[in-house]
Amino acid sequence: TAHAKIGDGISRQALVSPDGRFLYVVGVNSATFQDQQGNWQMEQTPLGLEIIQTTDGSLERHVEIDTTEISIAPDGRFLYLRNWGSHPENIPWTEIFDTRSQQIIARKDKVSASPALLMNGEFLLASTYSTAETSHHMSILQPDGLTVLAEWTDQNYIFWLTAP
Repeated sequence: TAHAKIGDGISRQALVSPDGRFLYVVGVNSATFQDQQGNWQMEQTPLGLEIIQTTDGSLERHVEIDTTEISIAPDGRFLYLRNWGSHPENIPWTEIFDTRSQQIIARKDKVSASPALLMNGEFLLASTYSTAETSHHMSILQPDGLTVLAEWTDQNYIFWLTAP
């Protein structure tokens, strides 16, 4: 018999815009339950994206989206909204939210993208994920997420070493 601690409740992740004007918040409500075989399962319900004004804490906008993780471009232009479990094939996806237009401008399946700084100070998106013990995927994309510059698949574990 094995036991593990599982926490029900809400977890949130927050980022501050580079100019300090906005707080971007995503969250997940996790709930455990027993399936028909008596095994414990976890159900996660994403809470969407909240854009909060830092001057007074008021809610600027709520965006219904199934994201569970967030990162931001160094210049604050794009938010990278990620999720793993909501795709029917259980693969990751990334949506790119333009902070100027406040719209989703791109979505890529089979990508779990985060900003990565290059040695010259520019940035790209780096993605890595595994679908099985011997199926590992990496890619590099343009910051707007529309163009895949390179991608690799390997049976051995591969990962990026990046700076935030």
